[in-house]
Amino acid sequence: MKTHTIICMLGLLIPSLMLTSCGSSDNSGKTPKVSIKNTSWVLYQLNGNTLKSEKDVTINFSGSDNKVSGSAPCNNYSGTFNSSSGNITFGPLASTKRMCPEMESETVYLNALQNTSSYKISGSELNLFDSGGKLLMIFKSK
Repeated sequence: MKTHTIICMLGLLIPSLMLTSCGSSDNSGKTPKVSIKNTSWVLYQLNGNTLKSEKDVTINFSGSDNKVSGSAPCNNYSGTFNSSSGNITFGPLASTKRMCPEMESETVYLNALQNTSSYKISGSELNLFDSGGKLLMIFKSK
């Protein structure tokens, strides 16, 4: 009798384990939501052009104190930002003052940040737009 009970229990247990193991934990194929804050972003495109720089151009948004920092084509920069419901503005940005052959690209990049008024995260990309809705920059999460 005990053998029959054990076999019946196994008969019920094994199919339920098989069904459980077939489940997916990837949230139905959806990409995990990436936050603008506490994510490292690397610039991929600036004003419609793929970035060609000797070093990564980055931006990082601190989640707790609304600080922004990163690396421009030549210098490091930092400042503040405010974001709400897809809108974003940057306060004055301070940067180191090294000279390099990419100074023109750096000026264009920092000016684009100052002209940013909204953002959208799509998958692992951060898109920054000006007040007219023009795409200024595309960053990819690290």
